[in-house]
Amino acid sequence: TGTFTSKTTKKSVNGVAVSTNYGTTWDIYDIGLGEGYTARYGAFPSATTWYVSSGSWPYDASAAKAEHKMSARLNVFNKEGQKTTQYTQPKTKSLRSSTVTGYPGAISKTTDGGKTWTKVFDSNGSMYFNEIHCNDEQNCMAVAENDEGAYGVASTDGGATWSTVLSAPPGFSLMGCRMISATEGWMSGGGMETGKGLTGYYYHTLDNGATWELST
Repeated sequence: TGTFTSKTTKKSVNGVAVSTNYGTTWDIYDIGLGEGYTARYGAFPSATTWYVSSGSWPYDASAAKAEHKMSARLNVFNKEGQKTTQYTQPKTKSLRSSTVTGYPGAISKTTDGGKTWTKVFDSNGSMYFNEIHCNDEQNCMAVAENDEGAYGVASTDGGATWSTVLSAPPGFSLMGCRMISATEGWMSGGGMETGKGLTGYYYHTLDNGATWELST
């Protein structure tokens, strides 16, 4: 998932690249969303039904070009050939990335192998999405963030409706999620904890997000 350049049209494509022959060739599919909804993560529960999470966040355009922005909080710097990871609080909404403000985020779905897409979740600028994962075509989870915190959402009806099932502590991130079954899943992230430094958080549910057990 991400932004690609089509070999045929030479135009930018915001979506997903899929290979069915071990990477020999790739097909690129545009999810059809506008600026700010950059494709970030994908879930592929079947050969034709896929989900893509998207979004972006405000950042300082004057930041070093060597910076790799993994999220609003987690950044990787390449200084003199050495990679370093830096965890910071997100920038304020007054900063802009191009003409985007706030934290636009969405989840898009295709049921015909990328030919057509439907936006099944739109945060309306309240949070951008990190990873999404699905156990099957109906049961999915995704994690999202904004300047205040991080959240987990879930759907049990193929993306028709989504519920917030987890809220991380203020200032913490949620970057990853993984479904083990239709009801069991993990969400992971972390942040700076007083006296401990950068701390990983791992949330586990056995009831589709109704309750969670936290491990650090």
